[in-house]
Amino acid sequence: GNLLIREEVQRRQHRRDMVQCLRWSVLVVLLIGVLCCLLNVEGQKLESYNVDPNSITVSGVSSGAAFAIQMQVAHSSVIKGLGFIAGPPYWCAGGNINVATTSCTVNPTLISIPHLVSATHYAYNTGTIDNPANIQKAKVWVGFGTKDSVVVPGVTLKAYEYYTQFGANLTLKEFYGAQHAWISSSYGNKCDFLGPYFINNCNFDASGALLQFVYPSSTLAPKKTPVSKNFIRFGQGSYVPFGWFLSNTYLNEYGYIYVPDSCTSGARCKLHVFFHGCLQSANNIGDHLYTNSGLADWAESNNIIILYPQLTTNSFSLVNPKGCWDFWGYTGQHYATRSAPQINSVRNMIK
Repeated sequence: GNLLIREEVQRRQHRRDMVQCLRWSVLVVLLIGVLCCLLNVEGQKLESYNVDPNSITVSGVSSGAAFAIQMQVAHSSVIKGLGFIAGPPYWCAGGNINVATTSCTVNPTLISIPHLVSATHYAYNTGTIDNPANIQKAKVWVGFGTKDSVVVPGVTLKAYEYYTQFGANLTLKEFYGAQHAWISSSYGNKCDFLGPYFINNCNFDASGALLQFVYPSSTLAPKKTPVSKNFIRFGQGSYVPFGWFLSNTYLNEYGYIYVPDSCTSGARCKLHVFFHGCLQSANNIGDHLYTNSGLADWAESNNIIILYPQLTTNSFSLVNPKGCWDFWGYTGQHYATRSAPQINSVRNMIK
C-alpha cells in the first residue's frame, strides 16, 4: 500500500513539474517578444554615399521645426543651413511641458530672447553643444502662416529674432491666410485649413524656396517628378545611441530616404534632413508628407539626398501621444544637446 501511495505522489509531483515547466516556457516566449519590441530592431541600414560634408542642412515644421533648430544649434559646426515653418526658438520650453504648450506655441510675449541666448552660451560653456559662433555662418530660412493658431506667428518671429542675435544670414517668408501646416504649391488642403495631414496648398513652393536659400552657391536646376524607387525605407534601430531604445526615444522602427540616381552612382551630393511635425509621422499618415513635401521634386535634378527620420505615434502614450519631436524634455533634461537621444540618433544617420 505504501508503494502505491509513493507512486501516486511521484506522478502528481511530475505533473506539477510539467505544468511549472510549461508556465516558464510561456513566460520566456513572452519576454522574448517584449524584448524584441523594446530593443532596437535594425532592419536595412543606410548605404554610404558621396556626401559633401559642407552641404548638410535641415528643415522641419511645427515640432519638427523646433527640432531642426535644436539640431542646428547643437551641431552648428556640421549643419550649415536651416529652413523651418512654425517653430519656437532654441531652448524655448526649458524642459517644461507647460511652457512648451503656452509660451512656445501661443503666448510669445513670455519668451525672453536674452534668456535663451544666455542659455545657449551656457550650453556651449558646459560642452553640450557646438560653439554658437558657428551660427553666424549659417543660412536660415524662416516661414510662418499668418493665420496659424497652433504656433502663432509671434512665436516663429521670436525664433527669427533668436537667430539675429547670432548674426545668421536670415530670410523671412509670410504665408498670407495660411494655417498651421507645411506649405506646398501643388498638394494638400486649402491654405486656411487646419487638420490632417497638415500640408496646405498655398500656391507657394516652400521646399524650393528654402533649398534655393540654403544652397546659394548655384542656381537649382528645375524640379522634376521624383522617381518612386528612389524612396527607400531603412531601419532606424541601429542608429539609436548606446543605452537607448526605439521605445524610449520614440523613434519609429523605420525611416525613409530619397536618393537620386546620380547619388546612387557615386556623384558628389548634398544632404538635407527633414523633420515632420506632430501627427505627421509615416505610421500616422503613411507616405503623404515625405513623398509630397516637395523636397524630393528638387532632389532628383540637383543631386540632393533627402533624409526623413520618423517618430512613432501612439495615442495610448501619456508622454508623447501625437508623435512630436522632443522640444520640451520628455527624453530627459539634455533633450536639446548633442547627447540627446533623438539628436544623437539623427547625427548617427548623417554620419
